[in-house]
Amino acid sequence: MRRRPQITIDVVAAEAGVSASTVSHVLNGRAATARISQATSERVKNAARLLGYTPNHAARSLRRQRTGIITVLAWRLSSPFFADIATGVRNVAQQHGFQVGVIDAGALDREVEIRALASLRTGICDGVIVATGTHSRRGPATDALLELVESGTPVSLVLDRSPDPSVPAIDVDHLRGSYLATKHLLDLGHRRIAHFTFADIALDAGAPGSQSARYQGYRQAFAERDLEPDPDWLFRGPREIEGGRLMAHDLLERFPEAHNRPTAIAAFNDRTAIGVIRGCYEAGIRVPEDVALIGFHDIPTARYTTPALTTIGHPLIELGEMAADSLFTLIAGGEVAERDRTVPVTLVVRESCGATERPAPKGRGESGRNETGRDESGHDQLGQDETGRDESRPYMDDGRDAMQRVQPGLPLPATEPGEAAGGEGGVTTNTLGGSHA
Repeated sequence: MRRRPQITIDVVAAEAGVSASTVSHVLNGRAATARISQATSERVKNAARLLGYTPNHAARSLRRQRTGIITVLAWRLSSPFFADIATGVRNVAQQHGFQVGVIDAGALDREVEIRALASLRTGICDGVIVATGTHSRRGPATDALLELVESGTPVSLVLDRSPDPSVPAIDVDHLRGSYLATKHLLDLGHRRIAHFTFADIALDAGAPGSQSARYQGYRQAFAERDLEPDPDWLFRGPREIEGGRLMAHDLLERFPEAHNRPTAIAAFNDRTAIGVIRGCYEAGIRVPEDVALIGFHDIPTARYTTPALTTIGHPLIELGEMAADSLFTLIAGGEVAERDRTVPVTLVVRESCGATERPAPKGRGESGRNETGRDESGHDQLGQDETGRDESRPYMDDGRDAMQRVQPGLPLPATEPGEAAGGEGGVTTNTLGGSHA
């Protein structure tokens, strides 16, 4: 007696003229969540009836057997940024009695992420949180992620946009954060503001990804004042701290004369900004006296640089917690109401933009100048008005006016006595460091 061939979900998909994931969504009652039309749903159901398709409940039970483990696939484990996200995931996982495994996705090596996503299809965990920021645009890594979803493994994204209705994602407001950063520098009187970003992604308006969004936010702040940034103020270099150092040297090579050199830098993130501080130090350029600087993300290190880094803050640990909440909803068989969520950002004012004064080192007077009118570093104090302000530099106020003009963001809780969560402007100010979510 000839054995009847097994009718699989792929056979049903071929008969209905749809993908296997569409069949899975329809037959598992997720058609509405996946935004599958009624006509397509009926076509899938008719094909399943015609072929006599019966779900393999034994296989499904094996797939859904709990391991008690969820996995975080992070862009780079050495970054404190992703370590905080993993901490947030762990906080929620512990409440559910789960353990957390973490995989380093290899940063710029996309093949590492693709192999990791493929290995997770073996059922070694009950769900995956992907924090690589690479899935807002289609490519081999996104294809591998969707194959993982089709295998039945719940997936949640963080710092990304969703590539599929079945995959919830949460991200920060990159465009508004960059807008607030650039607006703050413009409010302080700067007009020549450099934008430091990376060389591997398109910056066109509408292009996916955080790099394009932040560049558009930078341009938006200029456009609001009927200004146009000079294309020569855009610098693109390698990622990581070293990229910031190299771009600082590139700026000085492109603008060897101070009279037309950008007086401020909006760096893509805090690690880039830390590299800028080093590069400026190597070149004898002072931050913020010669060039103001602002970063993005408010990583813990930002408050300990010299000068302390002005930056754009947003929740870090909470991002991981929110992504984990979504994942456990999927693991329990529920649906996440919002496919894409965006958390707001806030301006954190410290020292590197020149809006606050740095504490005077021990042994100096209040002004830090000696009796000859020279400061302790040997710089002449010529060309200053009666207030001690250098007339050749853009006016930099104490930050109060600028902070009142910044639009509301998400105030971060103060972590030290004396920190002010800047009222109406959603700004946190601290000369020694700022708040960190």
